[in-house]
Amino acid sequence: LLAHNMKDYILELYIVDDGSSDNSAKVIRQFIEEHDKDNRMHFLCYEKNAYFKWSKDVTPMLKGKYISLISADDFMISGRIEKQIEVLENNSDRYKACFTWATVIDGNGNTIPKYEAAFQRFSRRDVSRYKKIKNLIMYMNHIAAPSNMMDLSMYREIGGINFDSKQLQDYE
Repeated sequence: LLAHNMKDYILELYIVDDGSSDNSAKVIRQFIEEHDKDNRMHFLCYEKNAYFKWSKDVTPMLKGKYISLISADDFMISGRIEKQIEVLENNSDRYKACFTWATVIDGNGNTIPKYEAAFQRFSRRDVSRYKKIKNLIMYMNHIAAPSNMMDLSMYREIGGINFDSKQLQDYE
């Protein structure tokens, strides 16, 4: 996140530890101490698997125009945030959320082939955009969670995360 050029935007960072048993809390506190020059980084601790509780608690605190939910084991390419904000700003009458392509990698950065097939369905040129979206919603549900960017007012309006979803954050 720190590699993103956000001169024109205020980027708030809410870091949530949901009960990790390693020294994550200590590392995060040290990271914030070293990098948070203007009090835009916030650290919250919850019990294990409290993803949904903290997401409901944090939403009212948010001050920005957009929200992007990213887990600790996710990685984002430099420039992603700027590009998504540009798309949403330039198309605010049409789009309230956008997502990006994703590649599933292992701990060494190697692509995991069994996950690639699911994402390749979106790049097929012989299938209409309508059919791709219909298949996504009705059958596949392969929106890459770490690639999300949403209008915060829309996120609040729909009530945030649907806790009854079959496919949840970090489902793998």
